[in-house]
This record gives sequence, structure tokens and C-alpha cells, in this order.
Amino acid sequence: MYKTLFLFSLISISAVSVFAQRQPDQVFNPAIKTIKLTKFGDPVAYPIINLNSTDLLELNFDDMAGGVKNYFYTYVLCNADWTPAQLSYLDYVKGYTQVRISTYRNASIALTKYTHYQANFPDRNCMPTKSGNYLLKVFVNGDTSKLAFTKRLVWPPKYCSPSTNNIT
Repeated sequence: MYKTLFLFSLISISAVSVFAQRQPDQVFNPAIKTIKLTKFGDPVAYPIINLNSTDLLELNFDDMAGGVKNYFYTYVLCNADWTPAQLSYLDYVKGYTQVRISTYRNASIALTKYTHYQANFPDRNCMPTKSGNYLLKVFVNGDTSKLAFTKRLVWPPKYCSPSTNNIT
């Protein structure tokens, strides 16, 4: 009896926790493959850079449908549980609301024709002004309803180094 009750409780708690978790990293276009978002110059690093630093993030992905498409990206500031923060876009980003991904190349040797896209950001035309959790949204033709995929990234505040700390 107690084993059955314990097992039922354990399964119920597991099911609730699985359904309660949000899945912010999603691919909405099945032709999009090999999405990588890393710190620029370090292909195994997590997508975390300090706010107002000179560090960059690098996004790479492949569109297996081939042909050149107009992909754009934008940022969404999120709460700790990856739900969108209730702030106006202009309260946490300086510049444009979306940026076109203009670096791409078509596969020339592969049997499958695909297009590889690459972007480095933050771009001077679109830069976050607040630290926090961000969701990078990539979409087609400037239409935010045509999402290709989303990826998580983090902009923590820029910390003072011990040499610049004025506390005595």
C-alpha cells in the first residue's frame, strides 16, 4: 500500500515538473539544422557575455532548404523562468527592433544544397541595455510571426575587477 502510494506520488510530481518546465530553445522550421550560439572565438563556450563589454556572441545555423532567405533576429528580455518580462522593448534594447543576418554562404561541394548563416552580436544597431536572461528570436522576412527558431542567452552585469574597486 505504502509503496503504491509512494510510487504514485513520485510519478505525479515528476509529470507535473516536466509539464511545468518551459522549453525556450525551440526550432519552428524543420529545415533549420545545426544551430550553435557561442561566445565569439570559443566554439564550446556558453552564450554568456557581460553587459557593456567588447565581447561578442556568434550564431551559426544551416538552412537545409537551400537558397538565400532574409533572416532577422531580435531579443526578448525574460524573467528567471524564461517567460517574457513585462517591459517595453525600448526599455531594454538600444537601437533597432530587428537586425538582418547578412552573412551567409551556399554549400558548393556537399551533395545536399544548403545555406549556412552566421551573425555576430550585439550589433551596434541593436544592443541590450539591461542585464538578464534573453531569448534570441530568429525569423524570416522581418515577420516576427514566422519564427525559425529561438535560443537562450545571458547578459550578466559587468562586474568590477578588484583593481578598480574603490572600497577601502
